[in-house]
Amino acid sequence: MKMKNARSIAALIAASTLSFAASAHADAVRGVIIQTEGHISPSCRTVVLKRKDNGQTMSFRIAATNSEDGVMAVTLTALSTGREVQIFYTPNVTTGCGSEPRIEYISLYAQGY
Repeated sequence: MKMKNARSIAALIAASTLSFAASAHADAVRGVIIQTEGHISPSCRTVVLKRKDNGQTMSFRIAATNSEDGVMAVTLTALSTGREVQIFYTPNVTTGCGSEPRIEYISLYAQGY
């Protein structure tokens, strides 16, 4: 009986942890990249997105990494092809350069999706 209670408590803890994690997720915005900039300091690279939902622009920063530049590669592809992207970010989390939010990840969509 004690094992069953322990499992129930573990399930409750897991459920409360998952509900907390879901509330701390990144925001998402979809649109078209209209500008991107390089910079002497890699964490200061800027991307400007034109939002699909309201046409307003939003600026983001791309974090510097030591291993790869996947986010920058996707933004350049999106800019050169005009394809829609979805950017995931956490408001007020920056790269340390400027006040624009840092792109956490980015999805590139085929035309019409």
